[in-house]
Amino acid sequence: MSEILLSIRHPLRFRVGFSRCLLVALSVIHLGAGLSLCLTPLPWLGCASIGLLIIASFYHHVRRHLLWQQRPFSRELVMQQHQFYLNDEQQADILEAYVQQFVVLIWLRLPHQRKDVLMICSDAVPADEFRRLRVRLKHPERN
Repeated sequence: MSEILLSIRHPLRFRVGFSRCLLVALSVIHLGAGLSLCLTPLPWLGCASIGLLIIASFYHHVRRHLLWQQRPFSRELVMQQHQFYLNDEQQADILEAYVQQFVVLIWLRLPHQRKDVLMICSDAVPADEFRRLRVRLKHPERN
C-alpha cells in the first residue's frame, strides 16, 4: 500500500501520440452529419453550404488534433498535483477533468490566461500511463 502512495506523489510523465480512435470518431460523426444532410429536404444551395460547413468542421478538428501533436510541449507532459508542466518551463493549471474508460478530457489554463482542452484517448498513450493518469485525475486528494 505504501508503494502505491509513494508512486502517486511522484510526477507522472507521458507522451501523447496520434489517436486512431479519435480520428474514427470524428469521421463517423461528420459522415453521419453528411448523411443526415442528404436526407433533409433542403434547397440545393442550403445543402451545399451546410455540406461545406461539415467539411470545414472535420478539417478543423483533424487539423487541431494533428497540430496538438506537433506542438513543442506535446512531446512530453508532466503532471504533478493539479498542474501540467509543458516543455519543462510552462505550467498549465488543471481547471476540470472528465475521466472515462477510453477518453480523458482535461480543461487547462495556459499561460496568459488562455484556456485549452486536452483530449487524451486510450490509444494515444501507453496503457499503464493512461491508467495512472485516470487514477490521478479521479482521486486528486491522494496527490
